[in-house]
This record gives sequence, C-alpha cells and structure tokens, in this order.
Amino acid sequence: MRIFAARNMPQASAAQRVERQAALQIALRAAADVPLEVMRLCARGLKHAETVAAHSSRAALSDAQLGVALLHAAFNGARSSLEGKITVAFGLNEERSGLSRTPSHFVQRSNPAR
Repeated sequence: MRIFAARNMPQASAAQRVERQAALQIALRAAADVPLEVMRLCARGLKHAETVAAHSSRAALSDAQLGVALLHAAFNGARSSLEGKITVAFGLNEERSGLSRTPSHFVQRSNPAR
C-alpha cells in the first residue's frame, strides 16, 4: 500500500514532486526486497542443482528435475510479482510497459509499444 500512498501524494510544487519521488523510491525498494531475495535464493539453488544431479543416483534424478522445475517456477513467480509492482507503481498498462502475460511468466516483447 505504500506505493499507492506515494503515487497519490500531491505534486503541485517542485518540493512536493521531490518528496513524492523520494517516497516512491523508498516504497519501491521495500516492495522489491522480498521478490528479489526469492529470485537470489532460487538462482543459488539452480546453481547447486547441477552438482546435486551429478552426484545423485539415477533413481533420484527425477526428484532433482522436480526440484529444478519448482525453483524455476518460484523464480518466475517472484519476477512476475516484482514486475507487477513496478507496473502498478508507475501506472503502466501492458502496452506501455512492453510486458506480455503468458501462463508461466511475463516475457519482454520483441517490439514493445511505447
């Protein structure tokens, strides 16, 4: 809700615009912390998955594959959450942001409308 509060701050004067921008930056940083940490942890897990798979028995490989799929899903979910917060914060719609919704995650369009 901090993002909405920052976006709704008055901006009639230069000082109000500066204050609004500072509040928006603080709110965005706070909103981004959790998704970014999830993405970092997933990336670390994916790095270690190769080692785990290399040292696992053939019977356990399907479990490792499932773990990789779940890490990918968590990473993409966190990225979608982060992109959604940014889109809301700046009042962008799908066309202006250049983002397209697919069943699994947001992807960058090759020719975004601006």
